[in-house]
Amino acid sequence: MIFSDFKTYIYGILNTYNDSIIQMITHETDKLFKLTRSPNRDEIMKIDPNKISVGLNRFYLIRYNYNGNQIWCPIYAMEFRTIKNKNILYALQLEYLPPKYKMNLFSIIFNYGAVKDILDKNSIIDNVMNELPLPIEPKAFYNILKNNGNMNYALTGYDFSKIKTSYRISTKILPEIIMADCKRYNSTDMKDLIEKIQNRDLENKLSIIIEEYNKLIENYEHDSVEYHKKVKNFEKHLKLFED
Repeated sequence: MIFSDFKTYIYGILNTYNDSIIQMITHETDKLFKLTRSPNRDEIMKIDPNKISVGLNRFYLIRYNYNGNQIWCPIYAMEFRTIKNKNILYALQLEYLPPKYKMNLFSIIFNYGAVKDILDKNSIIDNVMNELPLPIEPKAFYNILKNNGNMNYALTGYDFSKIKTSYRISTKILPEIIMADCKRYNSTDMKDLIEKIQNRDLENKLSIIIEEYNKLIENYEHDSVEYHKKVKNFEKHLKLFED
């Protein structure tokens, strides 16, 4: 099974791409987005974003509105809070972690007895909406990240009102969601958006965002923590306008 040794399973996939991590990530991401175009209920289902709050401890692909600039984010949803009258989803943004780190991280998590039991049960459920959540407390997940390289920087808060699209992802397709890198798709969407903008100032601002974002894509460093921190820090530059 995928989750009995996640790292070994991913290395098996990697071997089919002549050990090219970039090719493997590109292919797994393309498979994920192909599923969004024809959700099959067994592996992926489009849902109302508000339902994420009652479906925590699961994997999602969301499209988040950074004030006019909508960006795809692969996440593991962990906690719901209300802060200053805003409903906030706290999640692990999977794209903010290096691929090999994710292979090791989820190999550890998926081999916890209680987690492994849930994954076994989910493997025979034919509707992603009926799958069971993973039994991992947010604090425990935080500690795993903190104690394994101070990687808790990848935890991110999302305003529920700005989640425009959401897909619940089955644990049967773990490689597709965990290894997903959505930057190519986001860049394409931004290029489409710039063709529709009527405001010259916003058009110029988005043009700069696209240029800087594409530099991130071109300078991809799959093993570098610092690179992935740059991707995380680029969040605040994605907005077309301030709140």
